[in-house]
Amino acid sequence: MRLRGHLTGQSGNLGISNYAKSYKVKFTYYSADVLKTYGNDNVYDLESFFLTDFLEQHGSYPICNGQAGHQLSNDSKALSASVDWTFFELP
Repeated sequence: MRLRGHLTGQSGNLGISNYAKSYKVKFTYYSADVLKTYGNDNVYDLESFFLTDFLEQHGSYPICNGQAGHQLSNDSKALSASVDWTFFELP
């Protein structure tokens, strides 16, 4: 619902909805059950993992998401995952 709200403008993030009107965008999400298979089911840790990896791969945070999100604590479980950013490439 949150991602759909970004496209319609209902989320309040008009930057994303206006960007999506001008350019092709692609969103995805993972359920909490999937997150557990990566060794950490804390959604904020996962968001931080994706944002940090995006920054390392692309040199900036995603459009309209210019923050690092939640900072991992020292006792957080490390995520044993990698991101295939080619999935998000548009033809």
